[in-house]
Amino acid sequence: MSGSPGSASESARLLGVFFRAHRENVRPADVGVASTGRRRTPGLRREEVALLAGVGVAWYTWLEQGRVSASRQVLESIGRALQLSDGSFAYMLTLAGFAPAVQRQEIDLENDRSLAFMIDDWKHGPAFLLDQWFDVVAWNEAYAAVWGDPASVSAEYRNHMIALSTSERAQQVLGDSRLDVLRGHLGQFRTQTAPFRSEERVDRIYQILDHGAPDLNGWWTCQSMDPMGQSEFFAELDSAPIRLHQMLLTPHGPGAGTLFLQRPVEASGVHHLRRYLQSLDSKPVSFHHRTNSGLVAAS
Repeated sequence: MSGSPGSASESARLLGVFFRAHRENVRPADVGVASTGRRRTPGLRREEVALLAGVGVAWYTWLEQGRVSASRQVLESIGRALQLSDGSFAYMLTLAGFAPAVQRQEIDLENDRSLAFMIDDWKHGPAFLLDQWFDVVAWNEAYAAVWGDPASVSAEYRNHMIALSTSERAQQVLGDSRLDVLRGHLGQFRTQTAPFRSEERVDRIYQILDHGAPDLNGWWTCQSMDPMGQSEFFAELDSAPIRLHQMLLTPHGPGAGTLFLQRPVEASGVHHLRRYLQSLDSKPVSFHHRTNSGLVAAS
């Protein structure tokens, strides 16, 4: 242990919020704690976490309040007590300053055309490029047709997490599967933004999510931190559901942009998506990419 009670830094405050949220999501029975009597708060009590981790109750309380710092060994003990996933464990160490620094790399489509070519060459459905905090950097017309055109909103709202969480278009397309899709994407979003949580842009995204999706406020403090891989979900286009397969690529490594590629799974979905895209305009839909010039200029 280290430090003494004092004013909280932003990282310490976020770490405290993180611990409290996870503590409240752990069922006592899952960690061998007998549930006796009626509990006034969900999950574990602070004294139970302290006992499991082998630290003092007062000190753990200060840690949740962001008033003290901790050694890596102590944090790892708390992480095990809270049964953190690998991604959440890494996030905890990042907040405490024990993880290797991740450098954000600027995405320059003008000088590095490989990502733009990949978007242009994807003829099967939506293709889009997200930066480290899910801002939409480039997209094809199929993405705009299915999920809504990023160019139709102001630059600070051109963010895929914001679109999935707050836009009417995403709610229409996802229907009953909206929460499941959001839950999967949230883990990836939090994983990507974790090293930059104190950045002004990331803080602004969380503010928009809090305001635009108040029914999900509890999600932004405690959800899976694990990155998503390939996934499948249903999207409803013209009242007909199609199953989309989604894959993620990071051609230039972490911090340099994530390419999302989506395509229908079944042949019937392929035909329906094609008809849907062509019905939006009298001319064939272009799959050439468009760039988010507002955000690129602001970065």
